[in-house]
Amino acid sequence: MHLYDLSLPLDAQTPVYPGDPRFKMRPVARMDSDGYCLSHLEMGSHTGTHIDAPCHCIPGGLALDAYPLARFYLTAAVLEVDSLDSLRMEDVVTVERNVQALLFKYRNRSPRGECEGLSRRAAERIVDAGRLLVGVESLSVDAAQDHDLPIHRLLLEHNVLILENICLLDVPPAIYRLMCFPLPIAGADGGPCRAVLGPI
Repeated sequence: MHLYDLSLPLDAQTPVYPGDPRFKMRPVARMDSDGYCLSHLEMGSHTGTHIDAPCHCIPGGLALDAYPLARFYLTAAVLEVDSLDSLRMEDVVTVERNVQALLFKYRNRSPRGECEGLSRRAAERIVDAGRLLVGVESLSVDAAQDHDLPIHRLLLEHNVLILENICLLDVPPAIYRLMCFPLPIAGADGGPCRAVLGPI
């Protein structure tokens, strides 16, 4: 069974949303002095490949740990696009009805470190189609200048979870099984996950 790992490695170079804390790891115990290794990890809840929960920007919204595991085990379509803001409506609406998640792959470039927003019209069609999750290769589903996060709010108000900072470079467009289980952090507004695609 072939699996595609969509997750970015966590290190000091992992791109983060402007102003967010970067990943840090420092030793607490060392093999040579303590006989074992232990590390202290420091990171934001939206560092690296991660899922946004409604309480990220919706007052009274659900936290990530309120969702059952089945919400992170979905049928997903990988769709190749030139950019998020040029997304065609047929890219959203012609996907098989039983597909629960849409993952958008850049056709010609890597968006690492960028915030290129999904258009409102596309986000509305995603909501209307009853999708449960949207995944993007960029740092945010909102454009960098949209500090009030209108696309986040639209999707999360309708219980569409957001998977950001994934890497689809080697993944052919097709239908897959998506597994993106977040850490069980109580009350989390978001959380890192290991996002993986496998066969249906």
